[in-house]
Amino acid sequence: MVIITDQKNIFEIWKDNGKRLPFAVRRVNWTNQYYTIVTGIKIKKWPYGDAYGYPTVMGVYSDHYEYEREWRENQIIPCCGCYQWHYVKNPLIIEDDYQRFIANHPSVNKENPKKRSQDTYQITYRLLQEDTSVEEISKIRGLTIGTIYSHIGELLSRGFPLDVDDFVPKEKQLRIIDARDQIKEDKLKILKEYLGNDYSYEDIRLTLIANKK
Repeated sequence: MVIITDQKNIFEIWKDNGKRLPFAVRRVNWTNQYYTIVTGIKIKKWPYGDAYGYPTVMGVYSDHYEYEREWRENQIIPCCGCYQWHYVKNPLIIEDDYQRFIANHPSVNKENPKKRSQDTYQITYRLLQEDTSVEEISKIRGLTIGTIYSHIGELLSRGFPLDVDDFVPKEKQLRIIDARDQIKEDKLKILKEYLGNDYSYEDIRLTLIANKK
């Protein structure tokens, strides 16, 4: 995904990031905890139009735009055409807040109607940020432990701020990397057979993702 470093308007950021929805933006004068989730775009005359969405504080729905009549009535993001926005990488999008906003304002959701594949990963990420263990997340979400570990692998590969040390002991990581370099192989099955039963597929997969050459 392209990372926007200079100031642009919301429509340019949307285009630069492959016209994917939703995404998050922040005004240049805002502190890091504030950002807006963009749920819909309507172009009028490039690069201007209407951008729809809602404000958050650390990803949680907020009333920051309540003062703005156009947002209250039509959910159009204030100053969406101003060149005062940055793209927010890996925002936390609270699924309940997002779905509630979409349900209440279906006409402003220009996203593919299929459920976003990223949703399930973000739910797992939010629980991890709350210091919930993998086993507890598995029970809460009704998913297998292996599935939760696959979510962690995906989050690591996408650059979410997770520490692999929280899931795989450092000694195991060093041994796995050493084995990979010795046999010059990174296929999970082969490494598992080489390392033995003390090493799980999850140990190996997460270590390889976090230590890509």
